[in-house]
Amino acid sequence: MREPNDQNICELIFELEEELLAEGLEPKERHFQLPAKAMERLGYSSFSVAGPHVPELLTRIREIHDKLYRRSDVAIGGSHGGAFMFRGIAGAVRIPWILGRAKIFPFDHSDFSPQQIEWLQSDPGEAESYLSTFSDLFDFSACLTNLGGYQAPPAASQSWFRLAAFQIQGAAAALCAAFDGRGAIQSSLMGVELSLKAALVGKGKTAADLKAYGHKRLNLVEEVGRLYGTFELASVKSRMASLPELVPNRYSPNQPSRMKTGAIVMASQYIAGAVARAVTGGNFRTTLTSRL
Repeated sequence: MREPNDQNICELIFELEEELLAEGLEPKERHFQLPAKAMERLGYSSFSVAGPHVPELLTRIREIHDKLYRRSDVAIGGSHGGAFMFRGIAGAVRIPWILGRAKIFPFDHSDFSPQQIEWLQSDPGEAESYLSTFSDLFDFSACLTNLGGYQAPPAASQSWFRLAAFQIQGAAAALCAAFDGRGAIQSSLMGVELSLKAALVGKGKTAADLKAYGHKRLNLVEEVGRLYGTFELASVKSRMASLPELVPNRYSPNQPSRMKTGAIVMASQYIAGAVARAVTGGNFRTTLTSRL
């Protein structure tokens, strides 16, 4: 069989990209499936896709196809994510997927540069703050996927926790983007409200009950504290005092600074994490054996 040249391979890749896109496959799926389909289209019915016997042609197809995607387009992602800010520098923090038993090194799961991580770790207060933020996000991830040592949230509350996660992740993305990060504030506040309501739904509160609370976060906090004995009520109320009110902030032309926005995002992540700890009974911070 005559081996195709790089131009032939490019043309075939673009043809298959169009076909797979029309079938509704997302980038990760196309990136995974297309090279094997290209081999089949070229007449190969049996070949190794991994290991030492992978055909040179399949390697060439993958190399050319890889150039169409950034790493972030095809990464497996994580179970949850948020943000951490120090010295006005915001970085994404990601909670990895965990299968079986695994060692977790929190500083490995951010997009800070190695030099920035060293800088962060050189300040004990900042390092401790990062570990706390990572723990808040990790604990909340247990409301989204099954984790050992955590109880699953009641079925009725799981969709609410998922909605809260969307807002928390959106706030982090806005804070870390090269735009006005103050857009993260509304998402942070909604993430707090939805996580508190998720906890209440888990204790039997109805849609009518939740509507009666409106956006009165302090009332939600007090009720969660009444229903969950382990809820970190005093600490949550302290963080809550630093958050602006949802509706006034939405329409105000005067918005907090970038530094203040970072503090709001992290305070919101803490409150959501505290809710998760009360609901699931887990606490990642207590499992750490070393600070760094």
